[in-house]
Amino acid sequence: MTMAEECRTASTELYGQAMFELDAGDLSQAYKKLWGASTQVLKSLAELRHRFAFESELHTNLYENWLDESEIRESAVHVRDFVETLAGI
Repeated sequence: MTMAEECRTASTELYGQAMFELDAGDLSQAYKKLWGASTQVLKSLAELRHRFAFESELHTNLYENWLDESEIRESAVHVRDFVETLAGI
């Protein structure tokens, strides 16, 4: 599981816990868990942004042709993971 996926899972779990706390009347815990759910979503987006920046190197390589085969193969793994992650959003 990627960091982005872990963050989204944590966000969903925290949101569920927040709703439980809210229904139980514990407003402080509900708010804390809502805050945590929000920050996990932001972490997930930051991870996706970082991964997108890595794939942007492939675009640069279209013009400059500086990546060797091993770097392109490594990029292929990152692109596959990136595509799968986005497909799950």
